[in-house]
Amino acid sequence: MNSFKYQVVDNELQFVDKKSGMITQRFIIEELTETTLRFHNAQRDCEVKTFVRIK
Repeated sequence: MNSFKYQVVDNELQFVDKKSGMITQRFIIEELTETTLRFHNAQRDCEVKTFVRIK
């Protein structure tokens, strides 16, 4: 498993390699609420992922 950090800049979620400090993946956040996170890959608009908290 790779070790990474993340950072959020404006509406972009970035995965950063811990060792090199380089951005390895970028995602555009479409919706962020208390219960929902919806985002897509910055390079592929067609693949949207949604995470929803279930009570």
